[in-house]
Amino acid sequence: MPSTASAIISKECEVASLQPHAECGDRRVLRALQFLRENYHRSDLRLKDLAREVSLSIWHLSHLFKSETNDSPAHYLKSIRLEHACDLLAATNLSVKEVMHKVGLSDQSHFAKDFKKVYGITPTQYRDSIRHAGYHHQTRTASRSAAPA
Repeated sequence: MPSTASAIISKECEVASLQPHAECGDRRVLRALQFLRENYHRSDLRLKDLAREVSLSIWHLSHLFKSETNDSPAHYLKSIRLEHACDLLAATNLSVKEVMHKVGLSDQSHFAKDFKKVYGITPTQYRDSIRHAGYHHQTRTASRSAAPA
């Protein structure tokens, strides 16, 4: 666990896989990325839904997505969900369970484990650190959604 709140804040929700994939040239993968960003909150979202959206088989989409982004669709979706969870934890008073549901997740133990694996602290520790430091959070998701996909 980082020793200071400033270390936590400086690392706050940095998920490299969520950066725009400027090098991605396949329009179907770009559409898949956009679809995931727009539908991350759906707990019923499945790979078959994504494949149907871009008119590819699940196998073809998975391989094309990985070759274009160096990430799997499932991992990319998890990253989006965790980033949005960071935004909600910092900017709202929703409980961790409510945040989890808002980002399309249903298993609280997996959510906390995944969050800690990525950010080094639990969701509750993250929120407490942000509040303790008096940090004013600005969400990145609003600026990202305004950018062209």
